[in-house]
Amino acid sequence: MSPLLAPDVLLAHFPPTHLVTTDLDPCLDETVDLAGRLVRSAVEASPVLAPVTIGHAHLLYCTSPAPSQVDLQVLRGLPRGFLGLSRLSGDCHAADKWIVDKIRDLILS
Repeated sequence: MSPLLAPDVLLAHFPPTHLVTTDLDPCLDETVDLAGRLVRSAVEASPVLAPVTIGHAHLLYCTSPAPSQVDLQVLRGLPRGFLGLSRLSGDCHAADKWIVDKIRDLILS
């Protein structure tokens, strides 16, 4: 089920959420909409670490229980699927490293 179709009651149980997408991702508008819905749903839930991909937006649920925490990062100039291109592009590699560092910070916080 797409989180875009989920009722607000269900979204209210999402843990603090970090969304990463790119300005070239065809799902950018949907990712921005999801972030807005999560904020409006007053995100609160038990801490979880569960990296997943929904469509082409890469979501990271963080480990620290911070109510109403929604973080949306839009990376510029990277193609959809950039996580699989780090060996071909320095920019994609730098973005991959940034995401790994972000996950590490979330785990250690």
